[in-house]
Amino acid sequence: MILSYYSLQSSITSIIVSCLIIISLVPLPAEWVDKRLDEVEKSWADRLGPGGVYTPTHCSPTSRIAILIPYRNRTSHLAHFLDIMHPFLQRQNLQYVVVVVNQTGNAPFMRGLLFNAGYKESLDHLSFKPDCIILHDVDHLPEREGMVYYCSQHGVTHLSHAVDRFDYNLFMTEYTGGVSGMTRLQYESINGFSNMYLGWGCEDEDLYIRIKNQDLTLIRIPTELSRYTTMPHVPNYPNWFWDQTISGLDRKRYPNLQEIVDTDGANTDRYDYNKYLQAAAPDRIDEEGLNNVRNFYTQEGVIFHNSFTEIQISPALDKIHASGLHYIAEYEAKLDKELKEEEEKVS
Repeated sequence: MILSYYSLQSSITSIIVSCLIIISLVPLPAEWVDKRLDEVEKSWADRLGPGGVYTPTHCSPTSRIAILIPYRNRTSHLAHFLDIMHPFLQRQNLQYVVVVVNQTGNAPFMRGLLFNAGYKESLDHLSFKPDCIILHDVDHLPEREGMVYYCSQHGVTHLSHAVDRFDYNLFMTEYTGGVSGMTRLQYESINGFSNMYLGWGCEDEDLYIRIKNQDLTLIRIPTELSRYTTMPHVPNYPNWFWDQTISGLDRKRYPNLQEIVDTDGANTDRYDYNKYLQAAAPDRIDEEGLNNVRNFYTQEGVIFHNSFTEIQISPALDKIHASGLHYIAEYEAKLDKELKEEEEKVS
């Protein structure tokens, strides 16, 4: 079931009142020029606690939030994110920390695994135990001051279903990407993300299956508030995706998109692998995810910067890929068995 944000107002009245929800605009740059992360870091020196922890001094926050960002090689995006999001979050009187889960090495980007690893390592290393986990892509920025960052006991909150890249429309029911919020109990009850996905695509649809499997409500924030701008970057999707309807903004930003996306076909190969994994998603919810993520990465360091906490993660690519192929083989064997049983019934 998907609930309206407004139907939950009675349970979050204190949040709404304290933050004075209005449809005013977050100050965003007119254009995205390169920004130096070291300069942003310097600007936040002595203004936050170790690792970028913020605790309001004039009130008692009702929630402790960790904003997990899966990350690799996006220094300008991260610099813009920190410069904009720290004032935005502080205006909401939140206790929070930005945790950058930095994937090292050259393996395909593994968004789901990074969220799981970031969750585990955050509980081990942060100076406070978060009760609310915000799963946040580094290129997504809220457009409305009234976009309250919170988790709800009533269900999983999807904060960013109206995104500029998708013409501010929810392009598929299963979409949970961009920015979402879960309590620790919710995240653990669904066993987190799958660890098996390589590169772009399908890990958020898999998450939707896990949410539904636990009969959790998915709360969509109304479009008036849930408007997000994305910072431009060359996407990592398959080459055939370049001319899809939801790729329109990418084509405007990069007129030569067809020539620069997936030039070697590797994204297409990984996407095909991911689609097989997604088809088998319900069968392995309890077998792999948050419960066994430590088997699939090495933690290479925890650094407490001025404006964020960095957790360095090296995925075990060969082990992950082998496990993924094993699950695909099991799924294909299951389908073959079901097909054979149906043929025997007919005969």
